[in-house]
Amino acid sequence: MMKVFFIRLFFILAIVFLEVSFFDIWFSMTPAPLILIACVVAWVLVVGFSRALSMIVPLAVFFDIVVAGVPGAFSLYAILLAYTTSFFSRRFLVEYRGIGTVLYALFVGIGAIGYICFYNLFFQAEI
Repeated sequence: MMKVFFIRLFFILAIVFLEVSFFDIWFSMTPAPLILIACVVAWVLVVGFSRALSMIVPLAVFFDIVVAGVPGAFSLYAILLAYTTSFFSRRFLVEYRGIGTVLYALFVGIGAIGYICFYNLFFQAEI
């Protein structure tokens, strides 16, 4: 049990480290945290909403603390994105190979655009 906790903790730390240190530098034109959004969508589509929350909430809170100092915008958005992804994945045929891969990419793309709109709409600031 403790081993699983430390593996998940290491995984969360590695994802946030990659996003903050490498990905923001390589793709500085994109203000959305793309790796984190892709992880949220992938976890929800693979294991489901309720099981994915145990990884999404710590990931989002830790990212917000590293970037802004307090939990906030991304934590709220990650939970909303997880629920929305779960809702639409049950409506679409994500299990099929050809269409499932396209829908994964579509959910991530819409999630990234949605983050920018969400942040601009609710926090009235441009990223």
